Amino acid sequence: MTAQLTKDASYTYTFLLVDADDDETGEPSKSPTVYISKAGGAFETTTNSATEVDSGDAGTTGEGWYKVTLTTSEINTVGDLDIVAVGTGTDVWREKCQVVVAPTGPYTVTISETQYENIADEVLRRSATNADGSSQGDTVNQRSLLAAIRLLLNRTENNTVSGELDVYEEDDTTIAFSIPVTTTTYDNAAVITARNPSG
Repeated sequence: MTAQLTKDASYTYTFLLVDADDDETGEPSKSPTVYISKAGGAFETTTNSATEVDSGDAGTTGEGWYKVTLTTSEINTVGDLDIVAVGTGTDVWREKCQVVVAPTGPYTVTISETQYENIADEVLRRSATNADGSSQGDTVNQRSLLAAIRLLLNRTENNTVSGELDVYEEDDTTIAFSIPVTTTTYDNAAVITARNPSG
C-alpha cells in the first residue's frame, strides 16, 4: 500500500538499509544520502540529513533503520513523491509515496436498509426518561418532540387552580411542564377548547 503524506506538513520518514552482498543484514553506522522526486520532477537531495534509528530493545535485529525529516517545502506538491536512499555498501532503498491534500469534509456515508431500520428502531424504542437525562441536543421545551411524546403518552391533568394543563414526567408524579389552556363550561364541566405551548 502506498504511504500517503499530507501536503504542507513535515514528516519523519524511516527506511531500512541492508547489506549489498546478502541483501538481508541491516547495515548500521552509515551516513546515507536521501533523494526525493516530486510529481515526476528531477531527484534532489533532501534538506535534512538522515540519522540512524536507535535499535534499542531490538538489539542487532533493529539495526539498519534510518530516519529523515522531510520538510513542508519538500511535501508541497500533490502527487507521487519518490524516495531513494543509499549508503556505502548497502542496497538502494526505493519507495513511492503519495502527497495528498488533508480531507476537510463533509463526507458522504452510505448505509444499508437494515441500518436505516435499526436507527429507526433505536429512536422509537428510546425511553423519554433516557432522552430527558441526556446532555445531547437542545434544552427540552414544550415544542420539542420529547414534550409532544409526553403529552400523548404520559399523565396529564387539568389544573383548575392555575388554569393550565399539567403534563407529567414518566413517574406520573413530577410535572414536566404546564400548558396554558382555554376552557369553557359545559354542563358544569370545564372543557378544554385550546392549548398554547410555550418555548
